[in-house]
Amino acid sequence: MTQLIFSGKEIAPAKINLSLKVLELRSDNYHNLESLMVTVDLCDQLSLFLYKSDKSSWRVSSDRSDLPQNENNIAYKAARAFFKWYEINPDSYSLNLEIVKNIPSQAGLGGGSADAAATLRLLERAFFADDNFEAMPLSYMAHEIGADVPYCYTSGTCFVRGIGDIIEEFPAFPQLPLILFKPPTSISTKHAFAALNAESKANKPVNRSSFKIKYSEIIAEKSYSDFSLLLENSFLPNVKQSYPKINDYMNALTETKSPFVSLSGTGPTLFALYEENADVDVIAKSLSKKFPETLVFKNKIVGQDSLK
Repeated sequence: MTQLIFSGKEIAPAKINLSLKVLELRSDNYHNLESLMVTVDLCDQLSLFLYKSDKSSWRVSSDRSDLPQNENNIAYKAARAFFKWYEINPDSYSLNLEIVKNIPSQAGLGGGSADAAATLRLLERAFFADDNFEAMPLSYMAHEIGADVPYCYTSGTCFVRGIGDIIEEFPAFPQLPLILFKPPTSISTKHAFAALNAESKANKPVNRSSFKIKYSEIIAEKSYSDFSLLLENSFLPNVKQSYPKINDYMNALTETKSPFVSLSGTGPTLFALYEENADVDVIAKSLSKKFPETLVFKNKIVGQDSLK
């Protein structure tokens, strides 16, 4: 016997790393890191159908043929972790998870992690409709599912440390327009971190207090070009060396009068921030015409309240 007990939808917004500093390699083979992260309004859409069933069947489907549609999908992995943490017998349920992808894969935008976090939120709604539950620990999410999942679950403007499991909410970043610029290549996160092993040992943590003060000053004064003095991405030098065309793309974005251009995550996606009154429609069309081999998205930074 199979009975539908829950159906629901959830958006899965992308993230960008305004900064990403990779520190030492830990004994568990994870790197410590520090990252200032924000949420953007480029979103996947997830639908969950949960059944009480005496013949368990778990299925993930997507409109993207290159996305794993089995236990190798991180959203499937998140569902398994949820059932394990809350000690719910997975053999008593059937699950159908449908994913409509808008966030490109292996782009440094956290698309898979966003889907995993959305899956957790859907399952919370399914099993704890009254909100009377204790959320899964962020450290468990990071180890069992993926390092970006705790942030994608939290969202908003956050300073993230550890392996992604220590999250400090920061003063909200302005909801500025931005361009996301995806070159025609993909970068493996595993390989990107492996290339940094020797260099990251020399990196030291930032002074969070002074970092927060300077960040707040830039936001208050709207002197966004000063972010180039505060924010860095440890992966950018290697990406420039391995994929020299990135330099041309960054120069082109800077020429659009963006006050701050950088790399998100391990790349290859670049982002360009703009003032509130910038005409990003015109900018996006111009970039798409000049670089037809790339994907260009016009978006904006959003806060937690905008996602509800």
